[in-house]
Amino acid sequence: MGESWSDLDATEYLHENRYVPVDGENPFAVGAYVTGNKTIGIRDYSLDDSPLNFSDIGFDLTGPEVHADGEIWNATNFDVRAAFNRRYDATFPSSDRKLQQDCADGKLTADQCPGNRRWIQLVYDGWLLSQSSVTMLGSRDAMLAADQMRFGGANQDLIWNAFAARGFGEHASTINGADTQPVGDWTSQFATEGTIEFAPRDEQGNDVTNASLFVGQYEARVTPAADSDPATPLGDTLQMVPEPTTSSSPPQATGTRGCARPSAPGTPPGSTCTWPETWPPAPTAPPPAATASTRRA
Repeated sequence: MGESWSDLDATEYLHENRYVPVDGENPFAVGAYVTGNKTIGIRDYSLDDSPLNFSDIGFDLTGPEVHADGEIWNATNFDVRAAFNRRYDATFPSSDRKLQQDCADGKLTADQCPGNRRWIQLVYDGWLLSQSSVTMLGSRDAMLAADQMRFGGANQDLIWNAFAARGFGEHASTINGADTQPVGDWTSQFATEGTIEFAPRDEQGNDVTNASLFVGQYEARVTPAADSDPATPLGDTLQMVPEPTTSSSPPQATGTRGCARPSAPGTPPGSTCTWPETWPPAPTAPPPAATASTRRA
């Protein structure tokens, strides 16, 4: 998370002080000036356009690694930030440049500032409440505790829902900060989840009992969210909060064929999405060669 926090803190500083964009780059792309890539900068994804979630630890070619896995924390915190802006824009507009500057200069307290300033304040407060070697889930809890202390818990729902949408839900778990197979969860006590049912079948229509369901765009080295093997504790259904509107690439549940997550607030439990089969069409051309990541330290 240290790599991510430096991205988040620097990006917020540049944004609040109107130092970006400089030359048409995405203001939420970290280090675009280093690579010349105005879309994603030095990372695999920009903060505002990422498909990553908690179960994606180890997704990159490097395997588990602080720069790549820190991007999961980037994406999640950007969603929290965006949720804060949506809540407070009516009274403290994030588009108000003078207000942003006054808040950046410390002239106003966080409760008189736009949502993004409230979010970064909770990031700072959460640092003070965190133990050493804290996990991502521990940092989530520190932010929730900081909201209780600074804002009287006024934002518990939006924090929980944003974290849950990225796999940091109420039943997510991890052994420690070095755990490369954390268990993701997409539920929140402040949301009504939909249900995805995983029912893979082969070419003959027979049930497949050893298939896995992943959330997001990755399968290698990441942790499945459900499977069709009755011998494992995962089960063949997945509860998910409605799709967030804070990112243009929200995580989706995927198998051989994609399956969209619940998309509307209040989606009732029991909504299902099933796979009629798991076999894709035969390829008509060789797959494109893999390209190297532009991420840098």
